[in-house]
Amino acid sequence: MDDDDDSQYRYVQRDKMLDYPPNTPFSYRRARRPPPPEPHRPCTWFELPADWPHWYPAIVRCPEVTTKPQWNFSTNFGKHPNQLMMSDKRTAHRMSRFSLPLEEYTTQQILAMPQEILFEIIADWHRSPLLSFQSRTRNNVSRISPYLGLRGLRDHVPKVRRVFRDRRTRSLVIIMDFIEGGNLYALWPRLRAAEKDRISKQIVALIRTMQTYTSELPGALGTSRARAFVHPLFPPTAPLDMQAYRQHLACIVGSAHARYHMGPVAADLMRVDRLVLANMHLDAGSFLVDGTGKLCIVGWGKSGFYAPEAEIAICTYLIPVGFAQIIARLVETWSHKHGQMVSLRAVASWLDEQSAL
Repeated sequence: MDDDDDSQYRYVQRDKMLDYPPNTPFSYRRARRPPPPEPHRPCTWFELPADWPHWYPAIVRCPEVTTKPQWNFSTNFGKHPNQLMMSDKRTAHRMSRFSLPLEEYTTQQILAMPQEILFEIIADWHRSPLLSFQSRTRNNVSRISPYLGLRGLRDHVPKVRRVFRDRRTRSLVIIMDFIEGGNLYALWPRLRAAEKDRISKQIVALIRTMQTYTSELPGALGTSRARAFVHPLFPPTAPLDMQAYRQHLACIVGSAHARYHMGPVAADLMRVDRLVLANMHLDAGSFLVDGTGKLCIVGWGKSGFYAPEAEIAICTYLIPVGFAQIIARLVETWSHKHGQMVSLRAVASWLDEQSAL
C-alpha cells in the first residue's frame, strides 16, 4: 500500500456527533439549555477493515479529553545545568481521572491494532500525555529486545511488546510495559543516605550482571551501526571486528589525549581482552525505581558489546556530581581500571563537545 493510499483505514473525528454530547442529562435537552462545554478533544474512533477478526464492532475508540495538558519543566535534568525535561502531569497521580486513549483495550488487542492507527494515537499528545520529553533524546531499542530477557536482567528491564517504524515520519515507535515510579533525577533529592547506598549497590550489581554476557564481535547489536564512542572525524569501519575495534579505540583515545594535553598513550593502556554487553549511555535518567523499590534500566538505543571499562567511564562522566554515592561506588569497584577510565572519560568529554555522545 502506497504512502498516500489509506483507503483501508479511515480516520473519523466528529466534533459534534450529536446536537448534545452523548452523556448530556435529559434535563438539559428537555429545558433546551445550552449543552456543556465541548471537550478539549472530542471522542474519536478509527474504523478497521470490515473483515476485522479480533473484535466487533470493528473500530478503535478513544474517549473524549476534557483537560488540557499540564506541562511541567524539570531543570538540571542531565549533566549540564541547562538541560531540562518536559512532562505532562495529567496522569502523575494515582487518583487522576484522565482517560488514557486505549485503557479499554487489553494488551493483546493493542498489539493486534494496525500500526498506522497506533501511531496516530501515540503521536497525539493531547490524548497520550508525554511522560518525558528531552530535545536531545534519541530512542532506538529495536535491536536490543532479544537480549532483554536474559537471566538476571529480565526483571530489571521493561518488557518490549512491539516495535515498528511509522512509514510517513520514519519515527520509531516502541510499545513497552509501564513502570509506576520515577527516575533518579526525580527521586534522589528525597532519598535517605541508606537508600542511596542501596541503589548504588544495585547499579553496580546490574552492570556486573550485564558484563557476564560477552561476544566475539564488537559494536551494536544485530546489523545496526555503532553509535557509541563514535566521532564524526573517526567513523568506525564496517563490519567491525576485534582488531578494527582496538584500532578505532586507540585512535580516538590518542586524539583525546592530544586535545587535552594528557601526554602519550601507553602501548597497553587500551588493551581490550573481552567485549561485554553494555548500555553505553547510563545516566541518572536511565534508572527507574518502581513502587516496590526494584531498579530498572531504560534507554538501550546505543547498547552493544564494548570494552567493560567503556561502560563505567561513560556512566561516571554522564552522572552529575550530585549523585556522589553512585560515582564513588563505581570508581571503587573498578579501581583497577582507573587509567583506562580517565582516558575514556576524556574521550566522552571530547565527543560531548561534538554532540555525538
